[in-house]
Amino acid sequence: MAMHPEGIFDAEIIEHGLGESSGGTPEVWVRFATSEGLIVADLWITEKTSAKVARQLRNCGFSGKATSELESNILAGNMAKIRVKHEEYKGKVTPKITDIYPFGYQPPKSSMLDDAFGKITDAAPVHRKTETPNTGDEVPF
Repeated sequence: MAMHPEGIFDAEIIEHGLGESSGGTPEVWVRFATSEGLIVADLWITEKTSAKVARQLRNCGFSGKATSELESNILAGNMAKIRVKHEEYKGKVTPKITDIYPFGYQPPKSSMLDDAFGKITDAAPVHRKTETPNTGDEVPF
């Protein structure tokens, strides 16, 4: 199966669930289907990430008050917009969902430009103006 490409995609929630890392960090995982295939968001819940995870779950259509409400597949069929980026971890590049937006979200133009820069594989050579060293003979005006 090919790697999910980078970009911003309309996505349908197929299923979701609760998990925990071997170190005890709680997680909500969400499997999405896009025009490019299936991809899973791993939303790790820590003190630092809890506000972002709550916002992302709201963007998936979750209106509950507790993560225990996510034990049933209540978000399946909901639509969202996701941003996928390729990230390297331990020498392996994998696609990762970095943001979940409400369905219909239109990213700012700068975000679209950032995505375009990420797709450019070869850059034009850089040419810099060469300065003539000041020998003291030049008159500054």
